[in-house]
Amino acid sequence: MKYSGERANEKISIAFLESDKDKKGILIRIKNKIENDKTNVLESAGQGLRIHSALLKIFGGYLTLEFLNANTAFVEIFLPEDRID
Repeated sequence: MKYSGERANEKISIAFLESDKDKKGILIRIKNKIENDKTNVLESAGQGLRIHSALLKIFGGYLTLEFLNANTAFVEIFLPEDRID
């Protein structure tokens, strides 16, 4: 998986949620393009996601990974307002 920071045309979305009744805090959304390279072995980001997810749970946030299709992955990270201070 190529990370968004490796490509100039990939964007990271960050929103500060103030008026949402269910969520107040920082929401980060990252869309990654998945590239299959038959000549190189690509490392899995699975363990890193589990570690980050565990840390976010400790601080009351969450991380989700969703595969939108065979070529696109979507990561969402949320940090609640009451834990940001």
